[in-house]
Amino acid sequence: MWHTPFSLYRRRVSYSRKRSFYVQFWDPEKGSYRTGVSIRQIAVRMNLDPDEWDIASPAGARAVATEAIKRGLVATRGLGDRKAGDYLAEFWDWDTSPYIKGRLARKSDALGRTYCRTCKSWVVRYFNPSLGELKLSQITTGKLESWFMGLKDKSGLHPQTLNNILQSVSIGFKEAYRLGIIPRNPAASIRPLGAKTAEKGILDTKEVKALLALDWPDERGRLAFTLALMAGLRLGEIQALCKEDIMDDHLLISHSWDKMYGMKSPKGKRSRIVPVPESVLSELRDLAGRNPWLNGFVFWDEKTGERPLVTRRIENWYYAALERIGIPGDTGEKPSPKSRHGRALYFHGLRHLCNSLLRGVLPDDKLRAVIGHADISMTRHYDHLTDVDRKLVLEAQKERFLGLMPK
Repeated sequence: MWHTPFSLYRRRVSYSRKRSFYVQFWDPEKGSYRTGVSIRQIAVRMNLDPDEWDIASPAGARAVATEAIKRGLVATRGLGDRKAGDYLAEFWDWDTSPYIKGRLARKSDALGRTYCRTCKSWVVRYFNPSLGELKLSQITTGKLESWFMGLKDKSGLHPQTLNNILQSVSIGFKEAYRLGIIPRNPAASIRPLGAKTAEKGILDTKEVKALLALDWPDERGRLAFTLALMAGLRLGEIQALCKEDIMDDHLLISHSWDKMYGMKSPKGKRSRIVPVPESVLSELRDLAGRNPWLNGFVFWDEKTGERPLVTRRIENWYYAALERIGIPGDTGEKPSPKSRHGRALYFHGLRHLCNSLLRGVLPDDKLRAVIGHADISMTRHYDHLTDVDRKLVLEAQKERFLGLMPK
């Protein structure tokens, strides 16, 4: 099991009423932490100014302990002898990783379980077969560069996916260096690939009208399409929608569905109010009332009450509807430019279409609040919509969408 190189704790000094930081360094040979030593004492031994290093704070105490390891003041032989693959796999383990626990302790929504699981799977699948058996101390920048370029040439993965894999490895080595487990970070100078995110295609107005006029084989497919189109909901947010989330003139989006872990916070970790026309809300209430399991889900699955409708069924209803209006699927290596694949028409693209259609009639700040887009320049003032704002959104939806619906 991976252990941090040191453990900090506070202790009351006998001659003072104040509590000072002490540190216990990990002894790899004994497999336990050594006797605690005063951070102040260590700082003095290294000729560090205690006030300048702010040793009374957790961050300052941690910095002094790390500096002691880097200067060789503490014997850390063996810390870098762990297999790199084992270290990285445990580094991303949601239940045991000190790194994850530390990030969540500082900010409760800093990391998501699904993200950590994905990073761990990338390490196990792509890093471990090549470099996983080497010790942490044996990993060099050259070896990482060769591994990464080899992965690029042989894997056939998209450049952005390759960059994500590199990041899952780089973060682990950066933390190992920060904690003094290794003397340098071999991943620090590995440059990511140039990656242009593929743009999602969007439907034209004529196609939207055709889909809205279509006789769908299942109301759940039609309503899921309608919510993605008119309100910009993500598929996981549609699946997680419950009866109690349907208000008088809006939906409360407070959860998203994850196929592995079930209900979780929506992307961005913030709930939001999404105005929806009353006609659509009424249909959603009716659909929720026909749930045979009484588990609260609006988009229920007739086969089981353990979860909402699965992603694939909603997507397949949408893709079948596209075929019925003349947009065929095409899974060949060179898809037709007029096919669904050739035009990059995916269910998530309905979110982009909603964003594009509403942008002309809604101020950007109100649009971001509805769609749920994060923006570093957006203040928390726009996280919630006022009553006046909701009316503005409803008018925009009526102007852009209701006119496309069959009379």
